[in-house]
Amino acid sequence: MPVQDFPLPAWFEITSLAVLVAILAFDLVLAYRRPHIPSTRESALWVSFYVGLALIFAVLMFIVGGSEPAVQFIAGWVTEYSLSIDNLFVFVIIMASFAVPAEHQHKVLLFGIVLALILRGAFIAVGAAVIEAFS
Repeated sequence: MPVQDFPLPAWFEITSLAVLVAILAFDLVLAYRRPHIPSTRESALWVSFYVGLALIFAVLMFIVGGSEPAVQFIAGWVTEYSLSIDNLFVFVIIMASFAVPAEHQHKVLLFGIVLALILRGAFIAVGAAVIEAFS
């Protein structure tokens, strides 16, 4: 079944992107100002915070765009979240191989995530342009 396009208002997309960039910037600043080894409690609170943000975004998407885009977002988010679990093993191997000190692993991991987002966006844009040119 092909994925349908449910256009959301431009203000919603722009605001969402601005909030995402602000959250990532805040996280980067926090990682630089307070390098430390997070406790299990702190880690659980941060995970809860980000899961909560995703759920709030889904509710806002439901209010603004209806049920279809919200359900598609939740389905995509759950899929990506579950697939990201295997990346934890890769991160552990990389951090151990490069002997990254535990107090700096958050910063390194966050930069890796930001770089992955940028590269993913670039590859999607290039892939869409190639498909458009040859279809």
